[in-house]
Amino acid sequence: MPDVLAELADVARPYRQSSTVGRATFAAVRDAGADVIHLAGHTTAGTGAEGAVLIFAGGERVPWSRVASLHLAQAPLVTLAACGTLRSDGRPDARTLSLGGGFLAAGARGVIGTLVPIADRDARELFTRIHQKLAAGAWPCDALREAQVEDRARGGNAWRAVALLTDHIPGLDPG
Repeated sequence: MPDVLAELADVARPYRQSSTVGRATFAAVRDAGADVIHLAGHTTAGTGAEGAVLIFAGGERVPWSRVASLHLAQAPLVTLAACGTLRSDGRPDARTLSLGGGFLAAGARGVIGTLVPIADRDARELFTRIHQKLAAGAWPCDALREAQVEDRARGGNAWRAVALLTDHIPGLDPG
């Protein structure tokens, strides 16, 4: 992803307080302690029951099961700007979570990710708009929907690739 540093700057810009890690490791994600974590990069097919794996700096490969073993105490919103992060292994004999499902299992309050491959430029534009709306106080579901509507109105197709995985529905949560 040649423009990852520019994407990280675009995504961080609307927040009053942020930090970026250009060549992130899985340990950096684990230790982030942030309210929102944005990962821009690539996935690849894993072996066996791994499903898709995230590729971190230095070629570090992280499957959903390793993500799920985290304890994300801050309950962050995680945004995954990489291909197929919300798709699980479609084989009937495989019982795997998606990478996004792994983050939910680890304690994330929600995950905005992709169902299908998305071009780097499209991901950058769409996720930047999502973060602008989040930083302005929008709920994740509203930020995603508004960014999708804007993309569609401009004639884009990236809106179809992105979805929210969550168990938090505004207005339906007790207390």
